[in-house]
Amino acid sequence: MTLQFVITAYDAEHTHELRAKHRDEHRARLRAATGSPVKVLTAGPLINHADEPVGSLIIVEADSHTDVERFVAADPYVINGIYGRTEIFGFKWTMGAPGPA
Repeated sequence: MTLQFVITAYDAEHTHELRAKHRDEHRARLRAATGSPVKVLTAGPLINHADEPVGSLIIVEADSHTDVERFVAADPYVINGIYGRTEIFGFKWTMGAPGPA
């Protein structure tokens, strides 16, 4: 059974330049996740009052929390120390949910 999950990731301090360095690799990986075990439904940066990225919000479909944990652990932003903290929550998408393919 496919479930939805929300990943919230918060940048560690002083990683703005590192984020920019690994952005293309991070985004390419998210775009490539179009099926099993994890499918990215939507994603984007969290922005502070100065319009600077301070983290990410990623909504995915997967069969298990464990699949999402593995997906997050292999992200270039995690591997390269950009994310200081990540959280994974189950998500019941009601308003604005995408329809069947």
